Amino acid sequence: MDSGADPHRATECISLRPLRGEFSGMVCTEKWTVPTVFNAAHLQYARVSFQIAPMTTPTYKIDVAAKSVFLPDQSDEDGSQYMFAYTIKVANMGTVAAKLISRHWIITDSNGRIQEVRGDGVVGEQPRLEPGAVFEYSSSASLETPVGTMRGSYQMVAEDGTQFEADIPEFTLSIPRVLH
Repeated sequence: MDSGADPHRATECISLRPLRGEFSGMVCTEKWTVPTVFNAAHLQYARVSFQIAPMTTPTYKIDVAAKSVFLPDQSDEDGSQYMFAYTIKVANMGTVAAKLISRHWIITDSNGRIQEVRGDGVVGEQPRLEPGAVFEYSSSASLETPVGTMRGSYQMVAEDGTQFEADIPEFTLSIPRVLH
């Protein structure tokens, strides 16, 4: 407790350790002893406390990981129809809750043919992710070649109203034994 120069003031502080290496700071409580007059002959004191909260800048960070698998029972290789299932993990690594509003996919086959897919949410949902939360879903894509790629982005809205994009890194769609 540090009373400083003012005999009616005391400050108590505690240090905060970093959470996932993103933030550290200090929370201080100021305690003031304030004179209050109840009658002219008597002087009494009341204690008042308040907290000074550390200022942090919100971070908007969504990590996306994908894996894919060939679906031979749903494919027609002679008819150049190759079906792939993919599973996506969306993790909120930021400090603010965020909602996945829409998606934009760019699907490219080995002939360079591009399909763009846009839509609301994913698999009929618009998940809200608290900081540290993970949402996982599976879907599928069809190509006319045995190899292709997918990449894209999710359009997000944070609980404070900030809009931002989360990139979906490119991943490969491939039948077994075609790529090393």
